[in-house]
Amino acid sequence: MVWLKTPGNIAFSDEVGNVLLFEKQGDHMYEFHWLKTVSKPRRIINFTRFAAREMYDLPDTGLLYGMVPAERVDSKIMARWLGSKSLGQVATDLGLCEMFILTREAIGG
Repeated sequence: MVWLKTPGNIAFSDEVGNVLLFEKQGDHMYEFHWLKTVSKPRRIINFTRFAAREMYDLPDTGLLYGMVPAERVDSKIMARWLGSKSLGQVATDLGLCEMFILTREAIGG
């Protein structure tokens, strides 16, 4: 998979098959993506908080953020439950998305 070979990109998975990706987007910034979620919301939130704490422990991480397609209400709810803060909507190549930031403080790190 080319994505994993790209310098700076980091993937996390757990024993039940949830997969979370952190894509390097520039100096000290990573965009996170839930690639695969097989668990109930509480477990996904705990897994994501664990992975985000691990990311913030890296010296290169200054900001974690996610872009959620406007129509994905379920993902927006998960982002809010996680503690992410919305910065509003952004036009992207894939359509309108809502941008969320996930701070170290929000995940208890």
